Order: sequence, then structure tokens, then C-alpha cells
Amino acid sequence: MFVITLVLILWSVDFIGIEYMMSYASPGAYSLLRLGICCVVMLILCRVRNGGFRVDRKDLPRLAISGACAMTIYLTLENLGVQMTSAALSSLMLSTVPIFGILGDRIFFHRHITPLKIGCILVSVFGVYLMVAGDLSPGRLAGMCVTLTAAAVWAFQIAYVKPLYERYDVLTILTGIFLSGFLIQIPVTLITGFHFVLLPQTAAVTIATSLGCLLLGEAGYLFAIGNLSVTTVSSFENLIPVVTILLSFLVFGTTLTPLQFFAVFLIVGSVMVIAWKE
Repeated sequence: MFVITLVLILWSVDFIGIEYMMSYASPGAYSLLRLGICCVVMLILCRVRNGGFRVDRKDLPRLAISGACAMTIYLTLENLGVQMTSAALSSLMLSTVPIFGILGDRIFFHRHITPLKIGCILVSVFGVYLMVAGDLSPGRLAGMCVTLTAAAVWAFQIAYVKPLYERYDVLTILTGIFLSGFLIQIPVTLITGFHFVLLPQTAAVTIATSLGCLLLGEAGYLFAIGNLSVTTVSSFENLIPVVTILLSFLVFGTTLTPLQFFAVFLIVGSVMVIAWKE
């Protein structure tokens, strides 16, 4: 329970760090630097513990696609979404990952969606509408679409990477995901443009969020999945928007209207019901 609580705090802090850094760095540049830092650490750990990074050639495409989705596409879209909206709103949109997972199960695996889950999806969609009902500016809507796309990509990679856990340990998989994500991020950043204002505080935030929020958070999440029930982990994960909203208020002074608080209740509540029924 301590580990999943720590992950909850780390990932909530990460949204605050992203919102702060988007004033000093482009989304692609921030992702590239964070992935580079994580790659160095993971390759060293893999060398010390496993004697190096070794993966069968047949598994490289799946690992590359997983890394592209989990790190390159997801992180860039997450950064862009926060830049276009806010840390609080983006974290709320990303809490819809389980809903995209349900839809993916239906589309790709033809699994039945119960009436309760359909109801939860509709309630969540209504909550999203209430969240932005007072501000339907094109930029805000575009930012929400970007963040929801990131949620869909994350849900896809969770299912896509699963077969690799039958053949490799978590350290090898994480190293491969970070490495492939970093290599794919390089041309993406060159195309979209590299912008980073190097200051003592921006360097400190980048390093801290890379090692703490991204690397330690991901490792803690996988550890929690292996030692706690999926329901428990999902329930804690769904509290991330609540903690992020609180931190946004404390750090940036971001406030919500009563209607938006009700929307938060609808979205988080519907997702938690889905998690409890899994």
C-alpha cells in the first residue's frame, strides 16, 4: 500500500512539473531529455543486474511499438495536453484510460460490455462535457482531444506489451520501452523543434521528474500490479486527478467551480465503479 500511495503522489506531482516546464520547454524537447535520463539509468541497472540488455530479435518490433506508444507518443501528447489546458484538467482526462481499455476489449477481442459499464461510460462522457461547458474555446477543446488521445494510446500499449511479460523480467521490458521511446523521440523532436531554457530550476525539475515521477513511478506501478489486486491499484490510480487538482491549487492557485467539482465526481466515480467490477 505504501508503494501505490507513493506512485499516486509521484504521478500527481509529475503533472505539476509538466505544467511548470511547458513555460520553458517544448513538449518534444522535455520528453526527449526525460527519456534520455531514464535510458542511462536503466541501461546501467540492466548491465549490473542482468549483464546487459538482451531481447530476441522477434520481440523487437513489439517492444519498439510499445516504447513508441508508452513513451514517445504518450509523453509528447501528455505534455502538449497540459500546455494547452492545465495539469488538473489533463490528469482528469487521463483518468479515462480504463474506459478506453473497455472499448479496446470490445473492438479487438469482441468482449461483451455490460449495461453497467455502458452506463459508466455515458456518465463519464457527461462529466467531461460539464467540465468544459463554461469554456468551449477551440484551444481548450483541442487540448482535451490531445489528452484523450494520449489516454487511448496508453490503454493500447498496456494490452500490447503484455505478451512480453511471459518471456522477460520487468527490468528488461522497462529498459526496452525507455530505449525505444528515446530513439524514436529523437527524430520527432528534430521535426517539431527543440526548445529548452536551461536554468538551475528547469534542470532540477527535469532531473527530479525523470528519476522520481517517470522512472520510479513506473517501477512502483509495476511492483504494485504484481503485489496488489487490480481493483486496489486502479482505485488508487483514479485518485490522481483529485491529488493533482489539490496540488494545482496550492502551486498555481487553480480553482474549480462547483459544477466542475461535480464533473470530477462523475468522471472519477464512474471510472472507479468500472475498476471495482473488473
